[in-house]
Amino acid sequence: MPKTYQHKVRIAVFDIDETLLLGTSAEIQLIRFLYKQKIIKARNILKSLINTLITVFQGINQVIYRKSGYLEGIEKKIVLSHLSQLFNQYIWPRVSRKLLNELEKLKKENYEIIIISGTLDFLLDFFIVKVGADGGIGSHMETKKGRFSGRITGIYPYRKGKIKALKHYLRGREVDYIHSYAFADSIADLPLLQLFGNPVAVNPGFLLWFRAKLKGWKIMRIKE
Repeated sequence: MPKTYQHKVRIAVFDIDETLLLGTSAEIQLIRFLYKQKIIKARNILKSLINTLITVFQGINQVIYRKSGYLEGIEKKIVLSHLSQLFNQYIWPRVSRKLLNELEKLKKENYEIIIISGTLDFLLDFFIVKVGADGGIGSHMETKKGRFSGRITGIYPYRKGKIKALKHYLRGREVDYIHSYAFADSIADLPLLQLFGNPVAVNPGFLLWFRAKLKGWKIMRIKE
């Protein structure tokens, strides 16, 4: 019986913070917005910062899983009801039009567009719809009785966690990595970028810039 081969999908993976979103992060803009809307108060932010400092000595994983503690006790439905305003006023104006053009070009060439980012999943989901991506994975904050607990649960897409998140998203589908693309800005994204035949360093810091230069990767400098 002849051997059959599963069709390999070509993908283009995009990071959000400092990549699609220039010079900032989605969560920084979320904090600014929620504070101005008086949904969170200065004490929420201060408490979160103190808890972060305390957990620094417990390792990076503890910091990561408590990094969004400013949302603790906030009703999820209230935050979600403001997402459209948040995006229109604080986030969308900061999205790179040059990178959006790259995304659209790859979409027209039948690449599956995937967003993998450590940003909160309800922000990432809005990004997916806004840019017309096929899907993606962000970090998930648990809720208790309709309110955010302040703790991240499940896969956190950071460093090798981005590879784990990508594989979870793909659910066993074969990928043509040689002809696929990944766009990211940080040296923390190196494990993910190295999987791809077409890695792109977007406004990279020195360490990623240096590695990209050594490997001959494409480097994009965007000043929009």
